[in-house]
Amino acid sequence: MNENIKNILEDIYSIDDSLRKHEKDLIKIIKTLLAAKPKAKYDEAFRQELRAELLEKFAELEEKQSKGFLKINFKLMNKLPYAIGGLILGMLVLLPFVSKDNILPGGKQINIGLESEIAKLSSNNAFGKINSDSDASLAARNAATEETVAGFGGGGSMTAYEKSMISSVMPAPMQYSYIYEGEDISLDDELLPVLKKVKGTEAQKSLAKILQNADFENIQMTSFSNSHLRNFQISEEEEYGYTLYVDLHEGMMSIMENWEMWPQPEVMQTLSPNQVPDDQTLLNIANKFLQEKKIDTSQYGQPHIDDNWRMYYDQRLAEGLDYYVPESIGVIYPQMVDGQMVYDEWGNPHGMNVTVNIRYNRVSSVHNISTQKYQSSDYDMETDVNKIIKLAEQGGSYTYYQDENAQNFEIKLGTPTYSYVQIWQHDGRTSNQLFVPALIFPVTEKPDNEYFFKENVVVPLAKDMVEQRLNPPIYPEDQPEILLK
Repeated sequence: MNENIKNILEDIYSIDDSLRKHEKDLIKIIKTLLAAKPKAKYDEAFRQELRAELLEKFAELEEKQSKGFLKINFKLMNKLPYAIGGLILGMLVLLPFVSKDNILPGGKQINIGLESEIAKLSSNNAFGKINSDSDASLAARNAATEETVAGFGGGGSMTAYEKSMISSVMPAPMQYSYIYEGEDISLDDELLPVLKKVKGTEAQKSLAKILQNADFENIQMTSFSNSHLRNFQISEEEEYGYTLYVDLHEGMMSIMENWEMWPQPEVMQTLSPNQVPDDQTLLNIANKFLQEKKIDTSQYGQPHIDDNWRMYYDQRLAEGLDYYVPESIGVIYPQMVDGQMVYDEWGNPHGMNVTVNIRYNRVSSVHNISTQKYQSSDYDMETDVNKIIKLAEQGGSYTYYQDENAQNFEIKLGTPTYSYVQIWQHDGRTSNQLFVPALIFPVTEKPDNEYFFKENVVVPLAKDMVEQRLNPPIYPEDQPEILLK
């Protein structure tokens, strides 16, 4: 027997001696590859070809072999006599258990649901009453604002003296009045679909199976039943390396700098505005990174630069105050669902956020790379235009406590466009993402000398949300006393 083949076989048997019964098959595979490439080096191409053959021949053994018949012995793997042994050992530990439907020779991908897919449910209101997580917290906060002030405790009204003390030490608060000046609005749809993002992917079971069938030294993986791989991370150990975080359960991926591999200067000089690249350069940096990492952008709209820092910088400069130039700037790729752009509840485009580090002119992170599988269910929509405009003139949410001493600023709103608003809804155990039909009112006029960053006012059209925001729950000042017997 060829000495090379013999050494390869011995490395395989050192992991699991029971594989000797498949020796003929192993020899045949190795001989075929060596005959086809007699002068081949044990390089990446050889490894890929061997990987493909092993997948094909061992796939049928998955059902026959008892679970966990391979053990990962880290001490042994560190003592392998030559490189090809390590390659084959690594493949034999993991690859025989990978279903050909999930990972195939030639780099077929595991499908985790990044392509858009909407499944229509037959029943209406399938996701229960719609009420975003932010609604409850806002209602409670607004109900408590009038009578409770930080530093004076809660549960009682302030005296005139306490109010005068606050006004003497605190600057006058600011509040905003929203005024709709757009065209007439028509609301004809009594029912519209609300979307719910589907959690979990088939890849959770497929990838868990790889690990479940390989026992680690100090724990038996097969002792865990009905296993699903929820999340994992992979880090590049090189200069300016990245860490990829994958949450298979939530259907989210993100990339961040592997901070140990990025420069960590003891002293960093403050950046100046002229060091900030122009918008096209920032877009080029972001687009190039996404292309290099093969991140699909077909489910997103045209990217734009988050340049709110300039408003803050200009205002501070005009007031003769210190200014701050950010270390990084975001490039937002708006998420598109069913052909409509998605916004968050504060009026900002919701989607994938690519952060460009200004100091090094390279991408430092990518957040909210999301799966695109949804369920759809029809819900009652508000058709009373007056209610929608009233809610828009509240800023899209609850009415805030109005301070008689506050300085008031007018914000003008223009004609809205139809879109989706992304909200979080908690069901008592988990939080789910819902995408609710909404009108997006653009801010057309705002004070020049104030830090007002809002570009849009979002008004959800779902009747549940409109009613709750126009008629928030009442929290009594005095709660009933509970007697314990």
